[in-house]
Amino acid sequence: MKNSFYFTTLVIFMLILSGCNNELVDETTAEAETVSEVLTVEEIVDELMKSHDNLKNYEVSFEENVKLPEEYKTEGSMQVDLENDQSYLENIEDDGTTIMFRDKESVIVSTGEFTESSTGQELEQLLMIIQLEQEMHSNSISFYQKYDPDFTNRLSLLEENDEYYVLTYDAEPEEREQLIKDVMIDYYFNENGSSIFPGIAQDELEGKEFAYKIHVAKDTFLTIEVEETIGYIFSTSGENMEWEATSNYIYSFNETDQIKTLAIGNENTAKEEESEEITSIENSNTYESDPEKELHVLESKLYVDALIQATVFQDVEAFVNLHPYSEDMEFVRKKGENHQKMFNDIFISDFMRGFNENSISHFISDEQASEFLEAFLSALSQTRYYTEDAIYDEMNDLFLVSVSIEGFSMEKLITEVLLPIAYRIENGELSESQAMEMYITNLTKRLREPIVLEAPSTAEVLVVRNGDSHYEVLMQDSYLSHFVKWTEQETEAW
Repeated sequence: MKNSFYFTTLVIFMLILSGCNNELVDETTAEAETVSEVLTVEEIVDELMKSHDNLKNYEVSFEENVKLPEEYKTEGSMQVDLENDQSYLENIEDDGTTIMFRDKESVIVSTGEFTESSTGQELEQLLMIIQLEQEMHSNSISFYQKYDPDFTNRLSLLEENDEYYVLTYDAEPEEREQLIKDVMIDYYFNENGSSIFPGIAQDELEGKEFAYKIHVAKDTFLTIEVEETIGYIFSTSGENMEWEATSNYIYSFNETDQIKTLAIGNENTAKEEESEEITSIENSNTYESDPEKELHVLESKLYVDALIQATVFQDVEAFVNLHPYSEDMEFVRKKGENHQKMFNDIFISDFMRGFNENSISHFISDEQASEFLEAFLSALSQTRYYTEDAIYDEMNDLFLVSVSIEGFSMEKLITEVLLPIAYRIENGELSESQAMEMYITNLTKRLREPIVLEAPSTAEVLVVRNGDSHYEVLMQDSYLSHFVKWTEQETEAW
């Protein structure tokens, strides 16, 4: 498995489906005159457009109630610094908080466990989504007018008091459906027409519902609040998926001196701790006697044994018992726990990322992902290994530990599970969604059963020593890839 995993899909999905509609505002028109006379809707909109023309920064808090495909709530906030071209978003759900920070052409995403910078196609997609979001936040009326040229003509005055006007969008059902379809096409598809999520076609995306209400301040003609409902249907992998959510957004403009930021390394996660330990190593062994060198060679071998126990076999006690002697056993135990947890977190993250990249993530629930991890660990527990030898490489000042490993072939297990399913698909007995559900269920079940081990292969593990009885493995992939042999495709995705 790779040591770098991306968590942007969760953020992309939140942004795409939230339909955050808000408004930004500038220190706007100094002090827009309080208008005592009765204004028409057209005049209110004209004043709003002027107020939203020269914004510097804004902050929006949001609450979203999702009705379909299942009921849940999210909340959070977003800050945008238009002058410095930066934005910061926090999205809070029951299972944790996702943070995203954009600085011009870079995006950093954090889920609490991992903080990583997006690259490649994921970065391009995120930047495209963020650009749409900022257009919408800057002026939601102007944003929607791109998709419905008569949008402002269809606004009516719903309510008025001493503080604000309330405008609402009045349109026929088919006009609402077309508007939201066109909006979601911009979110789901690149300029060349290719889908951000493969398997979704434009002609299979349908608008279902769009309701819009905006509160406009009487003194500044800035947006105070937006309430909206968005609903649409799309088809992917042969199945119709439906989305519907009602959202509420509250704005403040030009009141944020400096937005929050996020940087790689500013969160003390287990993964980053390991990286920091490795990059800060002062690895300078000068041996005045062979016995001292032999001791360190033995300790490096013991450390590899301990690390395999903590990761592959999830045994922290074995890690503590095998770890070279240390006066700070509390540190040793915590280190073992971190390696154990990091292995689990990386696997689940990579597992879900692999399915996200293949556009079938909606078939995988969090519960199924956890069950798959348990089954995967069960299969790993059947593997065998033996630390054969260890030598000291004086030129590179590190230890080379050889480990003989009898692992298993994931490719063979996947083929074993897929063949009967593929046969049933060809005979028309299963839809694609049924097949995928069966694939996940059956592969999870198969991993819990006895597995056939491959012939022993030797892993060469590089180990550095960074202080008395403190050792680090430079690349855990050097032994993990021998315990589980993936197909080339699976390796790239997972």
